[in-house]
Formats: sequence, structure tokens, C-alpha cells
Amino acid sequence: MVAGVHQIVPRRRGWVFDETPAIWFAPLGLLLAVFYLWPVLQVVRMSFTDANLMEPTARTTLDSYRDVLFYSGLNEIGKATLVFVGGSVVGQLSLGLLIALALDAGAKRKLLGVTFVRVGAAASVAA
Repeated sequence: MVAGVHQIVPRRRGWVFDETPAIWFAPLGLLLAVFYLWPVLQVVRMSFTDANLMEPTARTTLDSYRDVLFYSGLNEIGKATLVFVGGSVVGQLSLGLLIALALDAGAKRKLLGVTFVRVGAAASVAA
């Protein structure tokens, strides 16, 4: 069989799709589209309206985007977000590196607790 070419082989009962996992993943793709992609598209659509819970009618407009882009406090919000995200990333990476170095030092000394920590971490990842 030529690479990349899929053959449909007739059998006694139905059809067998040789090396074609796409058929098995199609229902998964449909479910992901329904439960993830559709709500995202609806949020994008609703972002162009001035809909709220108090008024039953809504009109399509770019006013919400204009209000956000020209908001006077946008610079301060952006700075606070960058500081928070940067601090979180640096802090988490530093803590992870510190734990990894401690585990490595414990493994070199053949400490029993290192095994328990590794098993616990593996179990939490598997769960």
C-alpha cells in the first residue's frame, strides 16, 4: 500500500477502514465544536452588541470596543496585569526549580522521602 493512501477493504460484515483514525475522531470533533467552538462564536457575536439583562432589545455596534480601547485606566490595568502574570510565572518557575533541586539533592543522598514525593507527584498527575 502506498504511504498516505487509505484503502477501504470489503469484508463479510460491513467495511473496515484501514489506517483511518479520522473516522473514529469525527464524533469527538463534533462534540468539541458543539461544546467549545459554538459558545466562543456566540461570545464574539454578542461582543458586538449592546445587550444587557435589563433591556430586551439589542443593537449591533462597536461602542463596547471603542469604550475599552479609549478607557483612561487601560494603561494601569495593562501594567497591573503584566506585573501579576510576570510575578506568577517567575514565582512558579522559581518554586518548581527549587523543588526539583531539593529532590535531586535528596536522590543523591538516597533519602527515602524523595520516593514518596515522586510517587505522590506522579499520582496527582495521573489523577
